[in-house]
Amino acid sequence: MELKTRRTLFYFLILVFVLASAYLLVTAQGLVLDFKNLKITGTGGLFLKYIPPDATVELNGKKTEVSPGLISSGIFIPKLAPGEYRIRISKPGFSAWEKTFKVENGAVVSASQIRLWPEIWDLSVIATSSVRDFWLTGAGLILQGKDGTLRLDGFSLGNKNIALSRPDSSLIITADGKDRFVTNLEDLSPATNIAGLFNSLKQSQLNLSGTVIPKNYFLHPFNAKILITTGNALYSLDLVRSRLEKLADMAGIDKAELKGNEMFLIDTKDNLTVFNLFLQTVRIYESTSTEAIGIKANLEGLPAPDGKKVFLLSKKDTLSLKTLEDYYADGEVKKGDIWPVFSDRGNIRDFEWLSGNPNYALTLTEEDLFVVETDRRAPQNVRLVSQGVGKFAVEGNELYILKTDGTLLKTSLK
Repeated sequence: MELKTRRTLFYFLILVFVLASAYLLVTAQGLVLDFKNLKITGTGGLFLKYIPPDATVELNGKKTEVSPGLISSGIFIPKLAPGEYRIRISKPGFSAWEKTFKVENGAVVSASQIRLWPEIWDLSVIATSSVRDFWLTGAGLILQGKDGTLRLDGFSLGNKNIALSRPDSSLIITADGKDRFVTNLEDLSPATNIAGLFNSLKQSQLNLSGTVIPKNYFLHPFNAKILITTGNALYSLDLVRSRLEKLADMAGIDKAELKGNEMFLIDTKDNLTVFNLFLQTVRIYESTSTEAIGIKANLEGLPAPDGKKVFLLSKKDTLSLKTLEDYYADGEVKKGDIWPVFSDRGNIRDFEWLSGNPNYALTLTEEDLFVVETDRRAPQNVRLVSQGVGKFAVEGNELYILKTDGTLLKTSLK
């Protein structure tokens, strides 16, 4: 080899060494070369936590080599130049999850509540074309046949109009015209007229004269009690001790909703009062929405503080979320933030949070049942569960679906 050639090769190797050293030094400091803008820039990262943990993650169409650890369902993708990145998470048999994230210098973008749902749901049949309605109770599943007869474990309860039940309570509330009655399914004792007992105890125990017609009834989440709202107060009626207690005063109660261990009360000016049944505490939020006609709280099964938002159903049947307090959930969320959820699929008939999946809810339109992602960042992933649905209910991880043809189905939400 000639001397000139050896010198050229020597200087070339020195240049490669210098460039490689510089590159290693730059990357060690969290910097990368931005080829698009031809400059050295700081980096960010993406943290993704998803179920099932063996799903495939693609970044801008290319499969990532990062995989979750043995005890984690999350991955961290580091050293990403600032910009937008398209993430796709998929697994055979499941509908893919997709979203675009904007990565910034020195920041980590988090998405920790990702869930893949089945492409085809495994729906088992409980009853075929014979069910008019059903209710989940602590004593078992009540089925109403086409003839109107109620049956609990094959035992006839007669013809009653059930107005309220809970999966964790053996009490049911039935309706007869404007009157409401409570029945204990464990002993099937004679039904009690709630309004009659309420007014009797209100006068004898609380020294409040006059007859009041209750507006709303709720089954207490952890006691054999009935929660009652009137136009200006919240009461607790203990059926075992025949005792009435006034829990809170609130002028002009218009709507009420019980979720978890908290009662949500909206007055005629759309102010929201939250009463914690366990701690006996009250929180007040002014003017939740001038168009709010329905409210459901995101509280069950969620770690604090990701329970600080409510569903608002507008007069046009569009669904949105509104935050009640500042909190952090894959990013900072400010009090008063509102974002639409599932706003283009028709009128909303019912919706329910999934307690074990805090970023998702079940939404029933005319006859279609969907599981809907509630993340603020578009697009919101929506998956069809079943069509021709008349009613649905959730008990733990079990989803019950009543089809319009009278078929009752069940599937798992695990």
